[in-house]
Amino acid sequence: MNWFSSARSMARHRGKSVAQFRRECDELTCELVAATTEIQRLTGENRVLEAQLDQAAIDYSGALQDLAEAEAELAQLKQAAERA
Repeated sequence: MNWFSSARSMARHRGKSVAQFRRECDELTCELVAATTEIQRLTGENRVLEAQLDQAAIDYSGALQDLAEAEAELAQLKQAAERA
């Protein structure tokens, strides 16, 4: 092997260049920004869903209370009807 072939072989098996590392770093930075953005979007969506769930629980509780009151009124009406 002559010196030129040796140099070319060494260059081929060398580690990554600074430009390659910078490009990979830029790509990873973009991925990190995209992941952070997605996390923020999902966090906001989660807050909205939690608020909707809380409202649904309040509505359900109110409906149960209304049902209990209606059942009590119905029981009173039945008792009044039986007495009459």
